[in-house]
Amino acid sequence: MKSILTLISLIFLVSQVDAQKYNRKHFEQYPDCAEVIQHFYENNHDALKLPRGRYWFEKRQDGWYACLHDDYNRYGKASKEQMVWDAKAKKYLEEDNQALTVSNQQYLAGIIREYHLFEYKIWPVCGYRNAATDVIKLLSPVKKLTDNELEALARAYNKVSGYLIEYNTLKTSVYDSTLNKNTFSSEVLTEYVSMAKKVWLTTKNSLNKILLIAQLLDI
Repeated sequence: MKSILTLISLIFLVSQVDAQKYNRKHFEQYPDCAEVIQHFYENNHDALKLPRGRYWFEKRQDGWYACLHDDYNRYGKASKEQMVWDAKAKKYLEEDNQALTVSNQQYLAGIIREYHLFEYKIWPVCGYRNAATDVIKLLSPVKKLTDNELEALARAYNKVSGYLIEYNTLKTSVYDSTLNKNTFSSEVLTEYVSMAKKVWLTTKNSLNKILLIAQLLDI
């Protein structure tokens, strides 16, 4: 039953999102997540005095941001946002890097371990409330995706459908509150099946196929 709900959730999402143009070269220039976190704290030592989890790093279409959350809810509204790396300028906005103490480096290593670095690497955007739906908007219209982009797209579908099912409703989602319908037509189902076959035939890595099936069936 859960696998059926998963498929229905994906069907609905595909039919609702609006396509955004994907520029592969634009996202390839982004520094990786661990580097951005390191750079931010080297330039903002006072941030190291805050409890772990108060700052959360978001990879957006215009660059990297450090977002301060007063309630530790990284998907809630941030009390402060600071651009760390500007995608248009292709540079960090602060360059006063100061060496960290050994204890601060250990603290920073603990912060970095809390991040799903692989997801941040393969997703063009990541870390904020609607990131998974934005990944789908960016990648699903692209005719030829790399293996990493296909995996990124599959992970995004799985992420959104998982949250829809976990919260036991199709009326709201912690990722996108605009998913507000709970009925599905046969036409939408046909559209999903067609796209699923296309992704399946395009995917070259058999292990990725097996893992995707296991995730969808909750094995």
